Amino acid sequence: MVDYELNILSVNRPFQLEFLENANETTIANIKQLLHQQDSIVLEHYIKQYNDKSEAHLPETAIRFQKENRNIWVNCKIVPEISNFYLILNIIQATPTEESAKALISNEFFDKISVSLLITNRFQRVIQSNKQSQSLLKRKASELNNIQFEDLLLEEDKRNAYEKIQKAFERNRSNVPLRVRMVRATGTIIWTDISISIVNDTTNGNNKFAVLSIHDATRHHRTEQKLAVSQTNLQALFDSSIQAHLLLSTEFKVLAFNAVAQNTTTEIFKKKIFIGEDVLDLIPEDNREGFKQLLRHALKGNKILEEDIFKTASNGFVWFEMIFLPIYSEDETEEQIVGLSFSALNISERKQNEEAIARLSMVARKTDNAVMIMNQQGYAEWINSAFTRMTGYRLEEI
Repeated sequence: MVDYELNILSVNRPFQLEFLENANETTIANIKQLLHQQDSIVLEHYIKQYNDKSEAHLPETAIRFQKENRNIWVNCKIVPEISNFYLILNIIQATPTEESAKALISNEFFDKISVSLLITNRFQRVIQSNKQSQSLLKRKASELNNIQFEDLLLEEDKRNAYEKIQKAFERNRSNVPLRVRMVRATGTIIWTDISISIVNDTTNGNNKFAVLSIHDATRHHRTEQKLAVSQTNLQALFDSSIQAHLLLSTEFKVLAFNAVAQNTTTEIFKKKIFIGEDVLDLIPEDNREGFKQLLRHALKGNKILEEDIFKTASNGFVWFEMIFLPIYSEDETEEQIVGLSFSALNISERKQNEEAIARLSMVARKTDNAVMIMNQQGYAEWINSAFTRMTGYRLEEI
């Protein structure tokens, strides 16, 4: 158990807190109150790792306790026992405020690197920055050096960044990806993609540093957002249509499709559509070559409207009205076809009606009786020659 009255942050020697199996929630909560907000999450994750995996030899992790508005850094290490474990906390003598920042790489060489770089120590305090990072963040070297890295971030991203860098230090990882929003000195917020790599100080093997390679991803993020909105709108348009819609690559691979397309192929052809498959595999073999020719014709920049009859999986027949449209690149400097839009409407009922009317017309032409075909509004749409002969009216006169 823990003596909460013990002023553990004032001692300058190792001390230990004992977490018993029956420790209650109040005990845990009181310990959290001593911690820096983001570090309480780190400590929870650290203990969870032990509980989930029963790892007896977890690497040490560094966390911050808070006292009188300043941070006290300690090393954490779990020591397992039979029925419980000890969390050993060793106060680190050289705190970030006391440690003098030193350059790991000569500034002359560092400034020639075209990528924006920041180097932080294990406390995530910046100890070196190059000209590219200073230009990106609109800050002078004196403003960046010795600043806490999380103070360069938007509030909502601080916790994620702190945890990621902590884990990189714990596991001695390299090329750990991180996407966060950084705040320039001007107040402008930029999206950045950061690669975290942990390196050892060659002059002192005990020291480790994080090299943060920063790339401005603002334009890329905005493009992703626009694409996400476009995809959402496109999907909404797709799914609200009564037609089957597919987007195809120039190799005739399926890039997107709507619910009607999936239902149509499932019900009529007994096939399911999958992203990335060849659209020709969905077409009945008898229609495949003709369909392929239409696709190739559309790839040349032609808009095609075609009607065709397809054999169903149950040996029936279905008519489709099909539209093939080329899709052009958004780059206005070059008119390049990057894909195809294909839509199909089941017109079997319409075709059946047309055939019925054609058969009726054939019979009506040969009969001596006057025959008139009217629409639902009562207007004449067709009359036979006997009607004109008997009444003297032609169709356009009625």
